[in-house]
Amino acid sequence: MPCAALLVGRRALPRRSDGARPRAARRGLTLACGFRYEAWFAAAGTLLALLRRPRRALLAAPIASLVPAAWLAINRARSGDALDFVHRVERFRRAEGLAPLAERLGAFAVELLPLAPLIILAANSRDAWKRHERSLAGALAVLAGVAFGELRGGGASHHAGRSLLFVGVLLAPVAVEGAALFVARGHRAVVVALAAVALAAGLPRAGDLIGVEPSAVRAGDAVRAAVNRREACRWTVIGARGDFLWVMLRAGRLDRELRVSTFGSVASRAARRRALVASCVAAVEDRWEDEARAAGMRRALSDGGWSLYER
Repeated sequence: MPCAALLVGRRALPRRSDGARPRAARRGLTLACGFRYEAWFAAAGTLLALLRRPRRALLAAPIASLVPAAWLAINRARSGDALDFVHRVERFRRAEGLAPLAERLGAFAVELLPLAPLIILAANSRDAWKRHERSLAGALAVLAGVAFGELRGGGASHHAGRSLLFVGVLLAPVAVEGAALFVARGHRAVVVALAAVALAAGLPRAGDLIGVEPSAVRAGDAVRAAVNRREACRWTVIGARGDFLWVMLRAGRLDRELRVSTFGSVASRAARRRALVASCVAAVEDRWEDEARAAGMRRALSDGGWSLYER
């Protein structure tokens, strides 16, 4: 949200007498680049819009690249990978299983639905397109960057909708002017209808909501029962989904050992799971059972995607 506020707030600053934006607008964009990577695309789009004035673009480029360059250098120093924040998500998605390209395209199109009314409203004012050309160039650049990340099977965000928020933020000033034109022409109903569509499309869908996973709750209850039967019971949760939080919550004994294995190669994850299971008395897993069986555990409960094993 700080990033989004900086991106849209810089457009609200009054122009100088010569028509140019104050330096604070440029600083706002530079600061935004320190919060989220989507602002990097917005900055690149703004620079592209400046290409008609090569001297200004040449002067602005080094300043605009300072924060992204620092970000990449810090990642390189910390993890040995400048693009670790991208590759980490890619590894996660591929470990869960990458959907076919057609399915990914369809999901991305659904994510774009809330933006469609904004685009229609923005397109209603050609003058606004000229006045906000840098914001629009930034919005298109963010959209292109997010789409590229989605189509290649990974990106710096688990959900494209989060990144597309910045496209909507940059389109909003143009859409407001387009909406005013519709109203001035007597088409107020069109604006209301488009606003309703945007609201409906932007509401969380069932799959986006963090709800109670019944089988995970029951697995957590079983863990609590297993722990209570023993004075010193070490247990582990091995999960690839967020549902393990419900197991942890229901288990109610957070002083016990809890470990979660998600990232890394298939071989390293399997080795990690074997080590975890071998060190505990009760294990809960949502996908794998070979390690529990190899450790001499018996299945005490199986419900939905979860199983509880006890030694």
